[in-house]
Order: sequence, then structure tokens, then C-alpha cells
Amino acid sequence: MGGGAGGLYSGQVPGQSSGARVQFYLTGADSTGATQTFPQEGPDSRAMYQVNDGLAATNGWQNFRIIMTAADSSFQHRSIEVMSNDRLGATIIDREGDIYYGCGVRLKSSQRGRANLNRVGYSVRFPSDGLYRGALDSVAIDRSESQRPGQRELLFDIMIANSNGVISRYYDFVKVLAPNSSLTGGGLLQMARYGDVFLDSQFDKGGDGQLYEYELIYYPTSEDGNGFKRPQPDSVTGSSVSNASDDPELYRWFFLNKNNREADNFAPIMAYNQHFRNSGASFDAGLEDVVDVDSWFRGMAYAVLSGAGDNAGSGSQHNGMYYARPDGRIMFLPARHGLRCCRRESYSIDLRQPRM
Repeated sequence: MGGGAGGLYSGQVPGQSSGARVQFYLTGADSTGATQTFPQEGPDSRAMYQVNDGLAATNGWQNFRIIMTAADSSFQHRSIEVMSNDRLGATIIDREGDIYYGCGVRLKSSQRGRANLNRVGYSVRFPSDGLYRGALDSVAIDRSESQRPGQRELLFDIMIANSNGVISRYYDFVKVLAPNSSLTGGGLLQMARYGDVFLDSQFDKGGDGQLYEYELIYYPTSEDGNGFKRPQPDSVTGSSVSNASDDPELYRWFFLNKNNREADNFAPIMAYNQHFRNSGASFDAGLEDVVDVDSWFRGMAYAVLSGAGDNAGSGSQHNGMYYARPDGRIMFLPARHGLRCCRRESYSIDLRQPRM
């Protein structure tokens, strides 16, 4: 690169073939010979651009382009790697104009879905100095349209948002241009999910509350010839919403702490479980000290109204979001993964067998 007018440096990159993914970094040297690279990781970084591949939607449909090296993308889809939540470097181009370098990408779906190209999606983490649209440190892409209800699930969120009284998420349709070309196509861009940004915008100091995801534990029961765990076959264990234990360890893996994790606070969900062991007058007594009754009923009503059979609203031992407001009272949030008509888990799985 050479210096030019106004102190700008420029250089030319040779022409590349259509669809080529090009990784780049800069190295600068001063008069003393000291050097510095940008991005800082230099050749190990994943600042990239992609030559026009002709796949971008031109009909007004939003494009969401995930650019990774072919080697990284192939590595993610190895059978013993699909369940890894370790993120690999990527560049994101949103709407063919907004560029985000220094992102981290992992696969998204369940232990039974990540190896299935019809079900697998992406989870994207953005750097602190390059938040998505200036606000979000992460988004997710669900592209399981072949598994009902798929992207049509957004219609349910629209219904919730327009019926007043129950909070709903902000999602959008996108065309995801995936590093694995076989995954390129329609997707649901999950932006304001149930996290601190969303909670703070809906409740006074909402991010100070505790969010718990009600889930089963899935763990593999076999390994390959090299001793690595295989996602399938697996076994499952769960816990009812009536646990009487005072030991947080018996809640930790069934009510996943989704925010304020450093507080390690399971007291609200423990009180909730213990109260739900009661019945009759004992159940009524003190209920409103433990549960935000009106919000709980509204959230649960939407989960039931969806007709989904595999969620907490229908009695399943997973697929539910419980939010403890800052005052400690629990409300049920109509969670995305609780609104489907068939089994299609989409949470993150830790393949380590938990301590019970």
C-alpha cells in the first residue's frame, strides 16, 4: 500500500473469481521497524469479503451473509464437532451494506438437529465495538422451515404483539447466505430474544431479574472409534416443576440460568417449584408472593393456544421460559421453542454428563 492524498493509504487487490471468499489483514510498520497488524490476530483473523456470487435477493428480501473460510465451515459440520459451542471467526454482511468484522459463529439447533442440514441454523456473536445495528451482541438464525412451523412461527409472535398484555420478541425474515452453500435460503432472524436488552426495554430494571430456561438434559450414550462422543444415540432425563429440594445443583441443569450468571441465583425458581408442590388452600396462600399471576396466566395461555404439544404449557418437562422479575415473582414467557407443533429442539446442549 502507498500513501496518498489526505494521508490515506490504498492498494489494489487482484481480481477474484465469482463467489470467491477472500481473507485479508493489514500490517503496518513505522520508521523504527515496529509492526502491528489489523485485525490484531493477523493471519489468524477472519476479516473477509466475498466476490459477488449472484445469490443475494434483489426483491426487497433482507440478505444476511455469513462469510467464513471453507475449512472452518467444513470443520463445524464434522459429526464430532457439530455440538461444539466454540465459535469460529467470521465476517457478517447485513443487507449487503453493513459489515461486521470480528464475529464468532457456531451452529445452532439441538443434539438431534445440528447434524441435520434441514434443521441446523447459526448463532452469531458480535464484538463489543461492533454491536449488531448498534444494540445487540448476538443474534440467531433459524432456518428449519421444513420442520413445522418453521419460519411461519413468526405469525404467532405477530399475533402476540398485536393482542396487548403479553410481551413478544422482534424477529424478521431474511435470506441467509450461508458459508455452507447448501444451507443458503430463507431463515428467521431472531434479534430481540429474551435477554438483557429485551428485558430492560420491557420492565423497569428488567435485566436485574433472573431468566431460566426449562429443559431436559440430553446426553450421548456412544462414542466413535477414537473415543469421541457422538450426538446420537442419546438418553434424556428431566425434572417436574415441583422440585422440593433446597439444593441449587438439582435445578442448575433443568432450569438453565440465562442471564446474570455470575450471581448464581436460583432462589426464585426454587421457591416457585416448592410452591407448586402445594394444592388447595396451601397453594393459594402466598401464591402472589411467588408468582406474577396475571402475567403468568397470559404467557401460559399463548403457549397453550398455539396447540404445541411439546412445551411446558402442555405438561412437557422442557420448552419453557420462566422470568423472575426484580421483585422475585415468576412470570411465564411465551418462548419460541415452546411454540411448535412437533419436536424441534433449538437450544444449546452441553455434551458433558451433568453432575446430579
